[in-house]
Amino acid sequence: MNIFYTRKGDYQKDIFIGRLAIYTRSNVGNEVRFYLFHIPIWKKIYSSGEVKHYLGGIRIAKFLTNNKLSREEKKFPTDIYLSKVLFKMHQISLEREEKLRIHFLYIADSYWPSWQSLYESCLVDKNIEVKVIFLNTKSTQLFSSQYIHSEKFLQDNNIPYIDYQNYMPEIEKPHVLIYQTPYNINYGVFKKVRPDSITALGIRVVYISYGIEYDRSIHNEHIQNLHYSHLVHTFAWRLFVMHHDIKEGFYDNCPSGGFHVCVSGHPKFDCYFAHSLTLPPACLNNAKKRKIIAFQIHCYNDSDCRGEKRIHSIPFREHLKILKLLKTYTNYFFVYTIHPAFKTRNIDKKYCTREEYFQFIAEIKNAENMYLYTGNHQALLANADAFITENSSLMIEMAYFNKSILYLYDYPIALKPFAEKLATTFHHGHTHRDVENFMNNIVFKKDDLLDVRKVLRESIFPKNIYDGHIGFRIKEYLIKTIQKENK
Repeated sequence: MNIFYTRKGDYQKDIFIGRLAIYTRSNVGNEVRFYLFHIPIWKKIYSSGEVKHYLGGIRIAKFLTNNKLSREEKKFPTDIYLSKVLFKMHQISLEREEKLRIHFLYIADSYWPSWQSLYESCLVDKNIEVKVIFLNTKSTQLFSSQYIHSEKFLQDNNIPYIDYQNYMPEIEKPHVLIYQTPYNINYGVFKKVRPDSITALGIRVVYISYGIEYDRSIHNEHIQNLHYSHLVHTFAWRLFVMHHDIKEGFYDNCPSGGFHVCVSGHPKFDCYFAHSLTLPPACLNNAKKRKIIAFQIHCYNDSDCRGEKRIHSIPFREHLKILKLLKTYTNYFFVYTIHPAFKTRNIDKKYCTREEYFQFIAEIKNAENMYLYTGNHQALLANADAFITENSSLMIEMAYFNKSILYLYDYPIALKPFAEKLATTFHHGHTHRDVENFMNNIVFKKDDLLDVRKVLRESIFPKNIYDGHIGFRIKEYLIKTIQKENK
């Protein structure tokens, strides 16, 4: 018997020792893939005049057929490569009769809904060890009004947790560490859970976006980095996203490509099935059974502007006019929810003074037909009868419901295709006059766009995915994939 032989076909070449394939080269469409045993070591992709080279799943170079390799493309991401090699060398396997250790890095209560159903699914599984590690921002440069109630949330909900200072990942050795935010600045403070360090320990980094990445940000490199290029994005073992359009963005902008991205639907939608979501008693009492209109105010940004910067959110002065207008609609109850950065960005950019901002807040609190909401956004969305919103991922959640939506902006933002489709079912506006038209002629009267969304929403929120079990399926995926890796 010839112990060393080669088998060639039209699309594949194999080199064997005995019956063991030690080397394989295969052609798949416009790709050429190279394997050592069954481990992918190299891949070339030919498309649109380019040849892209990947080492494992990491892009290392791109050649234009009629140009020399650019200086930028010559940079080899050695930090990524070495960290992932160390991960493979030290990868923590799941031993027989051992519990799967899934630990959650928690920083803010406002982000909790993004993984709540996954956490609860893991908690009731007797084969999983769950730990919550609290990244306490007090006494750090990260601390802001957004984090004031973070620890209280854990205590009020009887969620056991370990303070970051008492957590040693190299001793705990979780199989999976789930991150709540992707931002590098967080892990400049909480250094021992830096994603590259965690990966090098053989621990699987998992991230579920706390929001829904709905904008394309095609002209702003900084915003693209926020969505695709932070350490969490780059070193994650798996990323779970809502829609295929989001996964496509990783292929274009993430140093690790999009091979580690799973389209699962977003588990924050599970709460609309699994929980009875109620508004605070004070809010319901003040509403006095009137129709509730949720008004979501975001923070100013210029995330998708080329050249001259344009503000996407409507000006503060326009918000004052809208507030004055809505006070006259005493038959309706308006529940305001305001992004934490709305205050600081307005004041820092001198769109208003501190006194003007706090006067604005006081008028909302004192109005007979208004309420300033600071609780769980999902409870508000589930109980509202209509929506007014600025640019925010919450507008995607609003679109899940077949209720009237007024979308306000000063300058339009570029949206991902799935979000752009949803936005065609919104009423668009820029000033208090558009709000007046929405109130007088559309909401609770005649909204022809609701029939459009009723047809469209099934393609974006398919019932077989948005059934209340997205978090459960992510948990099952983690178990089965890690078990398969062991084999």
